[in-house]
Parts: sequence; C-alpha cells; structure tokens
Amino acid sequence: MLYVDEACRSFLCRIALTVVLIRAGIGVDLDAVKKTKSLICRLGVVPPIVEGVVIFALGTLILPMDLKMQLLFAIILAPTSPAVVIPTMLGFMKKGYGTLTGTSSAIIASSTIDNIICIVAYNVLVSVVFSSVLLRYEFSIQFTAAVLGVIIGIFGGFIFRIHPHIGSNNLHIVRAILLFSVCAALNFVSLAIEMSTMGVIATVLMSFTASNGWKKTMESKFYHEAEIFTFIWDYFAVQMLFSLIGFQFQLNQ
Repeated sequence: MLYVDEACRSFLCRIALTVVLIRAGIGVDLDAVKKTKSLICRLGVVPPIVEGVVIFALGTLILPMDLKMQLLFAIILAPTSPAVVIPTMLGFMKKGYGTLTGTSSAIIASSTIDNIICIVAYNVLVSVVFSSVLLRYEFSIQFTAAVLGVIIGIFGGFIFRIHPHIGSNNLHIVRAILLFSVCAALNFVSLAIEMSTMGVIATVLMSFTASNGWKKTMESKFYHEAEIFTFIWDYFAVQMLFSLIGFQFQLNQ
C-alpha cells in the first residue's frame, strides 16, 4: 500500500491551496466587485449559514453524536470548494461568460468570503470542543488574525504594484514567483502560529490588490501572471491535491 507522510501531505496541500487562492485574487476584477458588492455579501454570508443550519438539523436526526460535534461537522461540510468553484469561474471568464455583468468575479469573491467565514467558525468551534480555551479569547484571536491578514494583504499588494520595476527582465515570471513565494510563506507562518485565517485573507487580498494595479499599468498584459498560475494549477496542483485526498481513504476502516 502506498504511504504519504503526513507532514509531506500537509505541505503539498498547503501549496495547492496557495495556488488556488492566488488564482482567486487575480481573477477578481475591482470594477465588478464595486458593481456587485451587495450580491457578494449576500452570497458569501447567507449560504454557509443556511447550509450549516440544515446540515446540523439533519445530523441531529440521523447521527447519534454530541451536539458540539454535529455543529463542527456542519461547519466543515457547509463551505464551497475553492478547488472546484474558482477554476470553473475563471474558465468561464476566459471564455467571456459573465464578464460584462461581473457575475463570475462576484461568485469568486463570495466563495472566498464563504470559506473565510467557515474557517473562522471552524477554528472557534475546535477550540470550544477540544480545549478549555475561553470563547472570547478565541474570538479575539480570530479577529486579530483577520485584521492582520487585511493589513498585510493590502500592504503587500501595493508593494507588488511597484516592485519589481515595470521595465525589469522577465517581468511576469518574476512577479509570479515573488507573489507565490510570499503568499506561501504567509500561509505556512499563519499555520505555525495557529492563525490560518490570516494567511488565507492575506493571500487573496495581496493577489487582488497587486493584479488590479498591474491591470492599470499594463492593460491586458496582467493576464500573463494569471496564465502562469492557471498552468500550475491545471498541470500540477490539481492532480497533486486530489491524489493526496484519495490517499486519505482507507476502505478497511
């Protein structure tokens, strides 16, 4: 039977997550967000809450488990899958579907908000269920992580707008490498200090802020960076991610 070390599996999954989050940030258009901001908020907040409540209610009727564990499973099952939704929407955008109305960008942005809400809720519930940490302490940690993620993401995005210089050699490749390196480092650091929300928010906002700046200065050329991450996802990250998920299944259990 093939065996994948847990530390190696976690590392590779985090790399794949970083790629898809960068793609999400690059794929969101600022003008589309401005036009559909109310729709984004509704799609990002209401569905995970409704899904979580429904799953929790059905779970209490079907599964003989503790209510806290039922709620935890509901939060795990409620969010959308960024590995499925984001590449699909970006594929639609590439074909021109939903670009005029901003629908594709709205769905990408709302799915990101959906996942961030569920990550925060999951971290809070895990602390409540499996440890004696005070609820208000965990809320303060998650709030701090979110604020730090926003600050780091926006600040880093503006840095990437001006560095590397627009006249640099291999500009698009250098931008992609630097963006990926910084975002991956943020995700691993946030995981190490148990503030995973910070890494997710910072990655999306940094990619979003940087790419919209590139779009203004380079017109359509900013899509070169998007194409690089599309290539990495389509031919490397997606196969790695779903293969690692498959390795987790053990039929004898």
